Amino acid sequence: MLKAIILEDEKIHLDALKTKIREFCPEIEVVSDFVSVPEALEQIPLIHFDLMFLDVRVGDMTAFDLLAKLPRFSFHIIFVSA
Repeated sequence: MLKAIILEDEKIHLDALKTKIREFCPEIEVVSDFVSVPEALEQIPLIHFDLMFLDVRVGDMTAFDLLAKLPRFSFHIIFVSA
């Protein structure tokens, strides 16, 4: 089973994505989700996961801004956008 996290700042889209993952991708377990970049940056190093669903724009940052702040990563990324 793949372990995934989601970073999506709009609750309605976060809930919709989680529902779609449960419905169409039963082999993916969402182990955590975040609605803000500071929260994600604090928690990501503490979580073991394989896949990140990452909103293209989170607040006033882009997904690439967030990724540049991570020291190293070895997970796959799926970019999402409403």
